[in-house]
Amino acid sequence: MRRIILFFSIIVITVSNASPLQAITTNDPLYREQTYLPFINIEKAWDYQTGSSDVVVAVIDTGVDIDHPDLFENIWVNQGEVRGDGIDNDNNGYIDDINGWDFIRNQADPKPKIDYQHTATGMEHGTLVAGIIGARGNNNYGIAGINWQVSIMSLVALNGDGSGNMSDVVKAINYATDNNADIINLSLVGSMSDTSLDQAIAHATASGVLVVAAVGNEKIGEHNIDNSVDLGVQPRYPVCSETSENTVLGVGAIDYLNSKSLFSNYGKCLDINAPGQLFFGLNLYYPVINEYREKFSGYWSGTSMATPVITGVAALLKATDESLTNKQIIKLITDQATNIDASNYRYAGKMGAGKINVDHLFDQLALTTNGQNQLLGSNRDGQEIFFYNQKLDLINSIKLDSKISTNYHYAPITKDAKIVLAIAHNGFVTLLAKTGEQVAQWSTNAPLINILSWNDKLVGYNNKDVFIYAIDGTELLSFTTSGIDDFQISDIDHDQIDDLLVLDRNKIYVYSQLGIMKNSISLVSSAPLNSFTINNDYLIATQVNKKESAVAAFNHQGQLQKTIAPYPKFTKKILVRSWRQQILVVPLEGGGPHLKIYDNNLKLIKEKFITDVKNSKGLTIYAH
Repeated sequence: MRRIILFFSIIVITVSNASPLQAITTNDPLYREQTYLPFINIEKAWDYQTGSSDVVVAVIDTGVDIDHPDLFENIWVNQGEVRGDGIDNDNNGYIDDINGWDFIRNQADPKPKIDYQHTATGMEHGTLVAGIIGARGNNNYGIAGINWQVSIMSLVALNGDGSGNMSDVVKAINYATDNNADIINLSLVGSMSDTSLDQAIAHATASGVLVVAAVGNEKIGEHNIDNSVDLGVQPRYPVCSETSENTVLGVGAIDYLNSKSLFSNYGKCLDINAPGQLFFGLNLYYPVINEYREKFSGYWSGTSMATPVITGVAALLKATDESLTNKQIIKLITDQATNIDASNYRYAGKMGAGKINVDHLFDQLALTTNGQNQLLGSNRDGQEIFFYNQKLDLINSIKLDSKISTNYHYAPITKDAKIVLAIAHNGFVTLLAKTGEQVAQWSTNAPLINILSWNDKLVGYNNKDVFIYAIDGTELLSFTTSGIDDFQISDIDHDQIDDLLVLDRNKIYVYSQLGIMKNSISLVSSAPLNSFTINNDYLIATQVNKKESAVAAFNHQGQLQKTIAPYPKFTKKILVRSWRQQILVVPLEGGGPHLKIYDNNLKLIKEKFITDVKNSKGLTIYAH
């Protein structure tokens, strides 16, 4: 059997502060010790995303302390398995694999094992790696993982001293792939290749699983001699695995001056660098054994530390947009990197894309997706706005200042390449960061009844008048309509330019960005209409009836095609919006926060109560 040996170096620092720290955006008391997080500007990423338990990260290592008090909430749970019943419930070939698997001992317990050849370093390694990726964040305890929420799948393929057989690593990669992991972290390295390893990585990649691997460490020589190797000459594996494409994201380590760490390899298989020195993190916590009685410790160094930094960032990207492919994630990470050749003249051209740049990375993702794939909701009498991801998991909320009346309207908009929240209230527009902090405020000519984001501009109306503002509050245009019940943005005439659609008394008027009316569509409805949206097949509008409110679908010529009644008769008004090729319906007046999601033919596909479930006064939503 070929052996894989983990190469890592450990440095213990006796001083308390290694470098200045930036502002803390999490309440975890030991965050101040995690100097690598401010170094990569992780706070900027947290403005966009703090992680999701829907993202599964497989840590193939010496085992993870799945009971650690700062990690247990972020451990993957196999929902298809029944704990302890001795049956392979999900028929995946593994019995009782609730949180992962130990491939060395062929058992379900994926925690580190004390055996005859263990070392303290080897025993701690997997837990430390997992904590960098996903120690529970903002829980007022311990440290913060790059992902505050995530699902860590622990797969044991290395012994307690950090060595292991290639065959166990291959089995672990295949298990992660076949059990729906999104990302695999490989903080391990060996000097020999293996066909089965290449095949396992190719299988993972073809299945949409991102593989992130360390470039490996070499022992630092006397007098700090750099003995690292050029991977183009002396390849290491699995980072240099010979698949048909360069599908493994190879990670090297740098210090806090952007210089290559003396131990870190370089060259052909290196794609991106992250800090890899002086890490403070999670310990294996076995209080009955003297050497494992501390829950946290430092300071560790190695490409084994740099690799989960990149894995963690990739997991944040996946949480932000689950549709991102491996190639897109790798391209985002490498395209937005900072070139560090100037700090590494001896290795110029062999430092991959450079240093991970989280700030630019998430700014670019926001611009690329235009802040898409989030749903915002608020109770009509509430002072809190809730953010949901594509799976309708609550990912953030902002409590509004009491000075903002409950009669407010909101829309996300891009400011300085970042998505902020615009709140229209009392004749003002207030811009809030996702943390709830005010970043700007300006007054409007009239109180805006509703607002929309329109090509990085803000459009709102009052009575019959439409106002268009730049993000700095400059009024760009205003024009008068016949009246407004609702309005939406859409390229209804398919000319690649979005227009403003205004609903007024069962008629939709189409206005250009210059405020010129282009045409109109009369909707044949016996009942008044109060909100609408549009898709490729239909104009969807809500009818206000005395008996019950309904949702009606019209063709693009205005002819009624079908109607549905989503809610009981006491629901006075309904709001309808489009999102991700689906139709969203919520009670606008006289109903609880009961969101229903329909396909484009008004067939119900999902429903869920969102925001405050005790609310019965209606709900507003903004889908983008």
